[in-house]
Amino acid sequence: MAKAVRWTPKAIATYIDVLTYLRTRWTAREEQNFVDEVEDTIRYIVMYPRGFRSAGHLRLREAPIKPPQHLALSSGSAPRS
Repeated sequence: MAKAVRWTPKAIATYIDVLTYLRTRWTAREEQNFVDEVEDTIRYIVMYPRGFRSAGHLRLREAPIKPPQHLALSSGSAPRS
């Protein structure tokens, strides 16, 4: 069973900051390339959660997208409703 990827508040804020920067300084093409890279990285996290460096917590891994940006994502199971 695949584990869910949960975004940390810092990862969400960083992601939004990068998208905002790309929208104001670059073209839609660069913005879409970044979104695609993030989605590819999330797929890798799901397939190989231990393939990324630890972010200081057993279930928290840090996945660099584009230097020097990093998204800290949890590879733990999704919360149950």
